Amino acid sequence: MALTKLRGRVAVFASTIFWVLRIASMGQEQQNSFEVHTIKSGWGYHSAAFTPGDGQLAVIAVKGFREEQGLQITQELQIWDFRNIRLTSEQILSREKSSPDATYEKIAIYGYVRSGSMILLCRNDHLLLLDSQTLREIRKIGLATGKWPAVPPPNGFSFIKGVTVDKDGRRAAVLLQWERSGGGELRVYDLNSGVLVRSWDYHSLRKNDRNADFGGADISADGRRVAVSVIPFLLGEGALHSPDRNVFVLDVDSGATISEINTGYPAEDVRFAPTEPPVLLTVSADNYDRHRSRQDTIKVWDPVSGRLLRELASAPAGVHFQVQTSSDGRIVLGYTGAEKFIGRWWLGQEENGLVEYDQFTLWDLASGKVIASSPQIKPAQSHGCFLISPNGDVVLLYPQTSDGETLTLYELRRTP
Repeated sequence: MALTKLRGRVAVFASTIFWVLRIASMGQEQQNSFEVHTIKSGWGYHSAAFTPGDGQLAVIAVKGFREEQGLQITQELQIWDFRNIRLTSEQILSREKSSPDATYEKIAIYGYVRSGSMILLCRNDHLLLLDSQTLREIRKIGLATGKWPAVPPPNGFSFIKGVTVDKDGRRAAVLLQWERSGGGELRVYDLNSGVLVRSWDYHSLRKNDRNADFGGADISADGRRVAVSVIPFLLGEGALHSPDRNVFVLDVDSGATISEINTGYPAEDVRFAPTEPPVLLTVSADNYDRHRSRQDTIKVWDPVSGRLLRELASAPAGVHFQVQTSSDGRIVLGYTGAEKFIGRWWLGQEENGLVEYDQFTLWDLASGKVIASSPQIKPAQSHGCFLISPNGDVVLLYPQTSDGETLTLYELRRTP
């Protein structure tokens, strides 16, 4: 018994020393800093995309205007030269009168495609391709080509969870969720013809899950593969077991499953890095598990064999919620902020997590070394959204809700 206790103490001591050394080494690695730009114009921002050359930023902006007939809600697409804080162009997308029972158009921007010549938007249940110079609509693709649920479940609704596009802008992967925990579909559309190429229903990937949420999805640079993560239990109330598979890599043309992966945590974002050969990145969807979450990492997988290749770690809080890459896949962004918990479950109180601070970290994918971490950012109501630029040298922080009025950009300054 004494020997067992001694071994336990040695293990705890060794783990503590590891993290102390890890934090110290991170401090030595991080020789780079950020120059900060902010845009605050009185509009609310909730969706954004960088131009391919990182020179400009496109955002969906929302604002209420008082008129004789009442309050009018305007949504528009704005293009900013963010380094000079200059609005270069804008296009009104919708104007609607405000009322207690009003349902406003859902508009989001999902990126520049085809070398920046077009902008991809989602508007209600349609994909829109706009000319990036004139902001004129070029193509409109309806997303009702398959199965939307005829009758949404009680207290639920259907929504677009995410859209990603291949390198040449030929195919788009669209992730649809039938309300929270109600299943959904992963679809791939041809952006030239608007044809639905392939779709997978949640329950074709995992059957009989009481909780049927998607985490995220991505399409490979060549448009031939998609990856999707599923969350088969309520966050904080379940765990993945050895036989479970929660990330699937799928062949678009044949519909076949290429690989099935157990990530060891409930996975949210999944991202293909267009390296040679390509790899797949996953990140955890929660940090509720006290025993696991501080050790959560960005995991790097072989998408064909499903083999774990390496991990990108961050002390002391771990990596969660978001993973992105630069356009060449060499730089990786992850969310490394932290939460604090209030309430004592052992006294029968409900335990809630609050944002302690937001933060992002950049890694060099090839070496696994930290390039830089942002300062600890003032906490908000919920986690901020980060977006890495195609070159990997600028990171945008934008609000999750349309009432946030500030865009903050962190431009990497490398130390010679």
